[in-house]
Amino acid sequence: MKGYKMTINEVRRPPMTPVREEKEKENKAEKEKRLRSMAYDDEEVKPNVCRICGAILKYDGLGEYKCPDCNHSEYDSYGQVRKYLETHPGANIIQVEKGTGIPRSRITRMIAEERFKVSNGKVSFDE
Repeated sequence: MKGYKMTINEVRRPPMTPVREEKEKENKAEKEKRLRSMAYDDEEVKPNVCRICGAILKYDGLGEYKCPDCNHSEYDSYGQVRKYLETHPGANIIQVEKGTGIPRSRITRMIAEERFKVSNGKVSFDE
């Protein structure tokens, strides 16, 4: 078979079947959804309504939001990371990410903004 070259007809994909066409649409929609969620992954989310009673939360400092009615506390991503580090001093970025659910890119951005510091691979904050 030396010198054999494939013709264009041998390389063509088989015609689209309705099932295959539907699967490709689903895959495309899933990929777009994943890309959209990644775009918002790095944005700061600040709570504004109490999950317990529905009242408007007041910012109490250091990433904590308190409900004036029921005294329930909610935390933005900074508050969640800070609270985690208070209970797990010396945790690294991966442990903080797993413990809080805050994406590593957001934690890294907080470090770049000098909200936290890293020394010897451990994340901490100044009091």
